[in-house]
Amino acid sequence: MSKQVHVLTLGYATELHQQSGEVASDGVWRREAFAERLGSYTHLTLTLARDGYAERQYRNIHAIPTNGRNLPHALWRMYRIGSRLCAEGKVNVIQTQEANTTGLVGYLLKLHFGLPLSICVFGPNPWDEHWVNSSRYNRFATPLACHVLRRCDRIIADGSLTLERLRKVGIPEERLVWKVNVPSNIDDFANADGRDLRRRLLEDRFEHLLLFIGSMSIQKNIPFVLRAFKCIADRMPTSRLVMIGKGRRRQDYMALVEQLGLGNRVHWIEAVPHADIPAYFRASDLVLLGSRFEGFPRVFVEAAAAGRPVVTTEVSGCGDGVIDGVNGYVVAQGDVGAFGGRVAELLNDPDKAAEMGQKGQQLIRELADKRDTFNQLQVEVWDSIRGETNTKAKPYA
Repeated sequence: MSKQVHVLTLGYATELHQQSGEVASDGVWRREAFAERLGSYTHLTLTLARDGYAERQYRNIHAIPTNGRNLPHALWRMYRIGSRLCAEGKVNVIQTQEANTTGLVGYLLKLHFGLPLSICVFGPNPWDEHWVNSSRYNRFATPLACHVLRRCDRIIADGSLTLERLRKVGIPEERLVWKVNVPSNIDDFANADGRDLRRRLLEDRFEHLLLFIGSMSIQKNIPFVLRAFKCIADRMPTSRLVMIGKGRRRQDYMALVEQLGLGNRVHWIEAVPHADIPAYFRASDLVLLGSRFEGFPRVFVEAAAAGRPVVTTEVSGCGDGVIDGVNGYVVAQGDVGAFGGRVAELLNDPDKAAEMGQKGQQLIRELADKRDTFNQLQVEVWDSIRGETNTKAKPYA
């Protein structure tokens, strides 16, 4: 039955435009797994002309870049290309990567062509005050995003806290789906050797190694992480924090490190080759995440696969990837003292940290065993909403 489903997805998966022979990402592999079960899979990628992405078609996947002059023009092109595909009868289900940007385009296509719409809420949640207040655009987009989510046919979330927020605002249970995107390379994290890297990073001066990996953005709340580490470093001066990530606020955060008097106890790395990332997890004692909002953070999966506990703020996904007191600790938003205290507790009790790491590996292995089930669930969602919608597509005027 799934071969009757022709899906149009609207999102940011630029990796779908890579040429044959390049290293594929989890996003590519996951979409290939979807496409094998579908009649067709078309992805409109929100890109700007300067990005230089080209249209690509392979197997059962058709990836089309918008290549707009700017973001509004790229969104307009996404709508026009999507309209053409819908009018030609090449689409009977629409999926968007989030509600606030591509979701608006998907909703307009739903209105004009009577097609079912599924929307992912993997982090950007318009009912999460931390997400709303993280930018002017988010505050502007929130009413529209809420409107779209209340009127779409399915909402797919990867975090139980996100699902709970959606229930509280009145989204019917039958329209909610929980689905986790489990990376396919978790064995790389379990088997990586981080001993040499650890020795280099400790530099014969430090004893403990903490790891943060992620974007240098408001979402990740880097000042909170740094202030928490200040509390740790004051009590345990042989601790070192490795910060991996890039973003336009990176220089501001480096300046904050100097203001806090942390100096070389914070080691900055802008980018790490994908193949080397597992070694950094294995080299560390534990992993830190201080985010204001998330969906299901990939770092939870990677840390657990590497056998390392996580100390995280309470964000969506923490109840699914980090169980408080089992494979890490979950701390209330903004509580720097509690966050630092939990980190210090694990550093002072390496046996407990190791036990938590082992439990994390077991937890993530159970999730990984469901990877094919989650992929099939996604296809079944598209199939079911196609069957529920009786309105036929009408030509674009």
